Amino acid sequence: MQKFYLFLTICLICFCLGVNGFGTCSFGESSVTFTCSDSLATVRSKGAYCIKTVRNLTVCSGYRQVSSDNQDPILAAWDGTKPIWCRTDIEITGDDSKGVGLLYNPDNFRTYAFFTVTGTQGTSEQDYRRFTTKGWMNSYGAGGGPKGLVVVEFATGTGVIRNGTYINASVNGKANTISRVAGAGFNRNNIVLGLWSAFHARNTNKSAKDCNCPTGGCQDTTYYNNAKLWNWEIVFDPTLNRAIFSCAPACDTVGSTQCRNGHVVRSCGTNNWNWQTRTVA
Repeated sequence: MQKFYLFLTICLICFCLGVNGFGTCSFGESSVTFTCSDSLATVRSKGAYCIKTVRNLTVCSGYRQVSSDNQDPILAAWDGTKPIWCRTDIEITGDDSKGVGLLYNPDNFRTYAFFTVTGTQGTSEQDYRRFTTKGWMNSYGAGGGPKGLVVVEFATGTGVIRNGTYINASVNGKANTISRVAGAGFNRNNIVLGLWSAFHARNTNKSAKDCNCPTGGCQDTTYYNNAKLWNWEIVFDPTLNRAIFSCAPACDTVGSTQCRNGHVVRSCGTNNWNWQTRTVA
């Protein structure tokens, strides 16, 4: 029994530092290509995002180069070294989309995948919209070009996608860029994401935040690829149907309803990210 509790404790506190490897999360900005015929060893050697999940299954994500100017996402799972499923049909339009991360919650056995998206092409049966009908954002929205994010929750044993949501910033009523996922974790069983967002991050009701910098300047911004980005933390319920909390410290007053100090996050991993507005568990 002591060994069991020791194992459980290790599972609950294990984390990854934004690098590709086994753990409860693996995410970043870049992505790698692989195919359904590749072995797990090959996929791992390429640097794909891979995690261990329920029953010790391994899931990896990346993309397929389907033409000279189009990439589609790929998501696959293995039991040991035996492949059990591989999905190349998640998004099959002319839009560029890649797998950029995975996140697993050992408390409720839910697994999430992160994909990039740059607009809407084709029909809803060919892209993420068929998975996001009940999501916080059910589509990319107006505009096209700026990189957004899609998060889906799926069954690791079958690859069936249960729920999903789009996430992007908003400027002049159109979609704006989410540069990358830089932090991920859980508040109880709610999923918490730390994002680098272009102008403007969104409130929980999806409206654009009023990001006029407070006195002293915008302390929670950075420059990345010569673009100014905002620190944005957002919390979703486990089904991704509802945003519970949304804080961009450069836009919201710390300690306000939107930025409550002490909002506990069990951090899975970070990539140069500090959970600045809440206590990390």
